[in-house]
Amino acid sequence: MVTQYDKRNASYLMRKEVKRLVFRIIRGNNCAVILPLISFLINYYTRSKNLVRFNNPCIILSKFRCYVKLMRVKCWRGYFGMGMLGYISGLNELPINVEDLVRLVLSLSFYLAFSFSINNVFDVESDRMNPNKLKQNPIAMGLISKREALIVSVILALLGVTTTTKDNFSLVIYIIMLLLSASYSTPPIRLKGRPPLDLLSHGFFFGSLLIIYGSSISRKFDQNTIEIAILMYFYSLFLQLRNLRDDLDYDKLSLTITTAVKIGREKSSVMLSILAIVVISLVTYLAITYGILSPFIGVILLLTILYKVKLIKEIEKLIDLVVVSFVLLLISSKVIGLLT
Repeated sequence: MVTQYDKRNASYLMRKEVKRLVFRIIRGNNCAVILPLISFLINYYTRSKNLVRFNNPCIILSKFRCYVKLMRVKCWRGYFGMGMLGYISGLNELPINVEDLVRLVLSLSFYLAFSFSINNVFDVESDRMNPNKLKQNPIAMGLISKREALIVSVILALLGVTTTTKDNFSLVIYIIMLLLSASYSTPPIRLKGRPPLDLLSHGFFFGSLLIIYGSSISRKFDQNTIEIAILMYFYSLFLQLRNLRDDLDYDKLSLTITTAVKIGREKSSVMLSILAIVVISLVTYLAITYGILSPFIGVILLLTILYKVKLIKEIEKLIDLVVVSFVLLLISSKVIGLLT
């Protein structure tokens, strides 16, 4: 059992450690700050909570599963792909730099884990009302505490900063993504409740900035990068508005005023159709620019037949097929170009 003395001692240790880390930062010894800070967060949490029971391996494994659930790994696919697309589109020659690729994979993983975990921390109320989101949020399920999840989120963000490259441009882009992602979910800013900033910010931190960050790792930033970043910005807007429309009723109940809540379901669907047309137009333009229009059309027709998507009535499903087809063809053409 945690005594009053233990709590006072933990508080004293926290103040002492923070002062030491601030002093390091002032002296400019930044490279040695982040890892001790992560260690401190873990130590402070274990000192301030009754975690003697964590000596049990079964409990440790159970907690680890909750932390993985908090990160919502299954939701990463599209966003992780954007970062990799930026990296591949920026490659000029083979062989690739293995260290850069490993850093990209790790930093993207920590970034996405942080983004989804911090979202779970501050979306507890609405997720409790939404049966689809409830099973993805261990805080709403009562498996871990909000404070515990918040500490895990901070550690993930710090790990992400340590694994990104030493290049200043990449680091700045990464930190901007972290700040925007945190601002989306975290009060008092909480952009999710400030339409239309909930859409516009999502287009950056889960869209165009992922492309720019990936290309910065491969050290190439040109017109092609900007064009792909613009496409992914609008595609990210589409994805976010679709999610907000589907969660409209639950956001209303939790008093979260999103763009979909403000304009209503019908207008949200109209806006989605407009965004879909914009995305298809941009993809078509880029397919012509990269000389892959013919195979692109062929792949789209094949996938619409395989997935039985009606071209007009199911435009929201079609948009995903269009973007995925374009990305796969673009990556294929890039790899073939590098090999020949």
